[in-house]
Amino acid sequence: MKIELVQPGTPLLRRGSKELVVRVQRDEGFEGVLRIRSLWNPPGVRVNNSKRLSGDQTEVRIPVTANANAGLGQWPLVLLVDYPTKRGTATMAMAPIQLVVEEPVFNYSFPRLAGEIGSEVELTLPVKKIRDIKGDISARLVGLPNGVECESPDQKLTLDSTTVSFPLKITDKAKPGRHRTLVVQTRITRDGEEMMQTDGNGELRIDKPLPKKVASKPKEKESKTASKKPSSSAPLSRLEQLRQQKEAS
Repeated sequence: MKIELVQPGTPLLRRGSKELVVRVQRDEGFEGVLRIRSLWNPPGVRVNNSKRLSGDQTEVRIPVTANANAGLGQWPLVLLVDYPTKRGTATMAMAPIQLVVEEPVFNYSFPRLAGEIGSEVELTLPVKKIRDIKGDISARLVGLPNGVECESPDQKLTLDSTTVSFPLKITDKAKPGRHRTLVVQTRITRDGEEMMQTDGNGELRIDKPLPKKVASKPKEKESKTASKKPSSSAPLSRLEQLRQQKEAS
């Protein structure tokens, strides 16, 4: 059996990930399951040790990630393969590769975004270049809350980009509240191989729509005719007083 860890042609970025390729050439009749694990990891680098090759597989991709403080530079990486034999499990070491770890390419600022259920909003992120790099660049928005849709989750970027925007639609299926799950994946493709850095988490606050105002019926106009109070009589003259006394007698 021959097994090879393919030397990657592009680096692993801090805050990023990539996939390493393992290829196997099996001896005739050998269909045992191969279990792959790393012998040692560079500082800040994590290798997925759960990958298997079943009897009919000749290639598998091994996810590798680097945190924000991963050691920069070139590191030897050795993977081991465990496989069954008639005498028990045997282990073989693959030839080492040189894993290069480099700085990320962009920094993003995540503004707080809010919108009501049934509305459309736009997420605009300021972008700041950290360094130059060769390749085709795009940004992908992932981690959308349930009920939130983005028709254009992939946006092209250049080294001169200062912002990137994603149109969002908050459907009726969205749940009100604060959702801190928005993540941007920067994907850089060069010579058919992809590098990726991941940044987040952005916040989207989803609000319930305000209740619609019901038009109230106009109030009946109060009668403008106010009851008139009887006006007090003017004082009688002395002549009128004498006349009334005479009429009353």
